[in-house]
Amino acid sequence: LWLEAQLTFQLEDLDRTATLAAEIIQALDALVPDSISAQEEETIRSYTLLLRGQALLKLGRMEAAQEPFEQLRNAFPDSEPAILSRLNEARFLAGQERSAEAQRRLADLATRFPQSRFAPIALYEAAIYASRQGLERSDAEALQYLEALYSSYGTHPLAFYARLLQGDIFRKMNRFGAAQLAYEDLLKAFPNHPEVFLAELYRANCLLAQSSVDEKRLGDAIASLEKLYDRPKAPTDVRVEAGFQWGRALLQQGNEQRAQEVWWLIISRFLRDPATEVTLGAKGRYWMARTIFELGTVFERNANAAEASAVYGLIPEYGLPGIDLATAKIARLYQKEAVDYSRT
Repeated sequence: LWLEAQLTFQLEDLDRTATLAAEIIQALDALVPDSISAQEEETIRSYTLLLRGQALLKLGRMEAAQEPFEQLRNAFPDSEPAILSRLNEARFLAGQERSAEAQRRLADLATRFPQSRFAPIALYEAAIYASRQGLERSDAEALQYLEALYSSYGTHPLAFYARLLQGDIFRKMNRFGAAQLAYEDLLKAFPNHPEVFLAELYRANCLLAQSSVDEKRLGDAIASLEKLYDRPKAPTDVRVEAGFQWGRALLQQGNEQRAQEVWWLIISRFLRDPATEVTLGAKGRYWMARTIFELGTVFERNANAAEASAVYGLIPEYGLPGIDLATAKIARLYQKEAVDYSRT
């Protein structure tokens, strides 16, 4: 019966799930004493109450879900299903745009059940919901949750992402020095992590953000971005973004010719080559479009309308983001050329 209820839940036949779960509880209540072990009964009853509550939540019936969840927590307060019920409630609240309440419940879960395997998950999700609120106080709370996760559960798979998110929040708060330290910590602690390239990229971005007050940081950023761009094991999207930022940094340094070379290299390697063009994800396509617009702007600034038009034409040719803007720019340049030609 429990397996059938679980299968209906997976198939999203949620009313049937709730009905079957209620039937299982009734069957357990009617069992002849000692017909199954106490451990078996606890396992079936606790997971059935959880399943019923989950089904009711997915049906949007939070008040109805409270009944099985409360029964579960009263009967088996420290069980995994009871902890999961709290996690499910918090996620439901977040989905109802009640992020602050979801955050509080998750933080409470992590405090009450620090030994649970769900405690680091609760801290991470509490940080996400806190950060979404867009308040300085909430960002500070998010940083506290992430620090608690990183310091208390350093071997958990979420530890890497906790420090990465800390850096992102610091950047959002314009605390680029703190963000840089967070990313550098990741590079030391997780040198072989499959997403360590993001820490390298974001560290370089932090250096760029601080380069206006420290010129040496600009040179360090350029070196870091060039190195990351040339990393064959880095994901295509990361390499394209690194290349875009590398060109911007060169432009900031006053090396416009080299910036153009870098941007053309990105376009040739990752857009015009069919073998790599197919590896571009959504972020990579976004940064490729940014690269094209930046290069076109440089050509326009140098009164090279033909080159600018050709570059902008890559946007509609490859279906990149910003087709309307690129088309408008091409039309404007064509009209300008026509006017200039008529005057001549």
